[in-house]
Amino acid sequence: MSLFLIVPIIIFLTVIIIFIVVLSIIITAFKNAKNTNNAQQISTPPQTTPTMQVKEKLICEYCGGKYNSDDTTCPHCGANCH
Repeated sequence: MSLFLIVPIIIFLTVIIIFIVVLSIIITAFKNAKNTNNAQQISTPPQTTPTMQVKEKLICEYCGGKYNSDDTTCPHCGANCH
């Protein structure tokens, strides 16, 4: 083989090898970025909803039904609670 045939083949193979190396670096970078995002999602505690305050239940003096302490009228009989 002459030198004119060997040099282009070597250059072609070198370009192919460089392309494969760059492609593998890009793929590895994307995988690392994805794993970092998953780790951040796993490490953050889940958001909790605020708990509702339990209202004190009172007994209506007219009908005996229960009503919340912040009600102004009895939900059962409509009597004034306060």
